[in-house]
Amino acid sequence: MSRNAKIWLGAIAVIAVLAWLFPVGRDPVQTTTFAEPKFEKITKGQVYAMLADPAMPAEKYLDYAKAKCVGQEWCKVMGWTDAKNKASAMPMLQREVDAQVFDYTLNRSTDLEQALWNCRVFKGKLPTECLAESAAGG
Repeated sequence: MSRNAKIWLGAIAVIAVLAWLFPVGRDPVQTTTFAEPKFEKITKGQVYAMLADPAMPAEKYLDYAKAKCVGQEWCKVMGWTDAKNKASAMPMLQREVDAQVFDYTLNRSTDLEQALWNCRVFKGKLPTECLAESAAGG
């Protein structure tokens, strides 16, 4: 094998190792562990209360909500991290509204898909991604 071929093979091996250690375009290895959220249907329709581990990252709320709504024409998932302030029926009490950390609405007939977060809890979201109360600072 020529010297140039050996150099190229070595370079390819180094690139492969770097790509494995530092994945680009893929989620890095999850280092935070959290319990899977629990869901409770709180209306006769497809409205769910999701009780999530406070350690669960913001993007996982959306992943779990989308998974819950698979195959449904209309679906709503609302999230809490505090069991004592989680909604269990509609209409919600003010303390339940205040404690809500996530809201996902899917309506396939109108092409609406919207996820909102409590921006006091999840920093770095755009104002358009915030629940109304947290966007207003309240």
